[in-house]
Amino acid sequence: LPDDDERAAAAWFAQQPNTEFVKVSDIASLDPDIYSVLWIEIDRVGLPLGWTNLPGGLADDSTIAALREYSANGGAIYLSNMATQLTAPLGFVPEDMAPSLFGNGEGGDGSDVWVINPFLGVDFKNGSDQGYYDRSAHAIYQGITLEDPNNYGYLTVPLIGPGRREDHNCMWDCNIYGRGSERDVIAHFEKVTNSLVLATWGHVRDHCVAGLVEFFATESHGRCIANGFAAYEWNQNSGTNPYQHNVERLTLNILNYLK
Repeated sequence: LPDDDERAAAAWFAQQPNTEFVKVSDIASLDPDIYSVLWIEIDRVGLPLGWTNLPGGLADDSTIAALREYSANGGAIYLSNMATQLTAPLGFVPEDMAPSLFGNGEGGDGSDVWVINPFLGVDFKNGSDQGYYDRSAHAIYQGITLEDPNNYGYLTVPLIGPGRREDHNCMWDCNIYGRGSERDVIAHFEKVTNSLVLATWGHVRDHCVAGLVEFFATESHGRCIANGFAAYEWNQNSGTNPYQHNVERLTLNILNYLK
């Protein structure tokens, strides 16, 4: 693995019980009754936008076909960081709704805490034609203490502290899809993609961004969770991340939820 974040994620994963690394070429042979969840993590500086640019054979026709078959047979998939782009070829979102908010740079220094927000539409909480959606009780947040380190006035999930961070978002700008016949753009995104948006950027008080999404099973595919937040960084470049425990707990919760 060429990137420090992928190596850190792999090192943590190797320490968890009942886990196994599989090669991309092995996906076609995976039995969902034995391998109930497949985690694909891609986070690399300089990787170009577009799922066809994903490395290691992930973009090959044979791999996409194998992943679609695994999913159709009931296997659950966790896509994190740049791997969220696979939601399009795997049929979780239409091709024209692939993640468009994307970064791949070296990163920079910051003094704030990067957080994610499970309270969608904070500005509409006290009455509006648009909705307010509290997703904080979802199972993926179990055991995580919500905090407000940036003084936003509402609780959030801190994922990485001050220092050098890579701004590698790979997620959805819901505004470009509009609201259709729904009350807001989040409701429209969820209806079109048969999903539940679980978090937006920490500072966002409306519905503009979907960064952590649960896609429900359909007749053609199984369940999927996609996490495209830059804040979900496995190795902070400037030293120890004081919120590393939240990154790990969120991951463990997602994997256990998808079992």
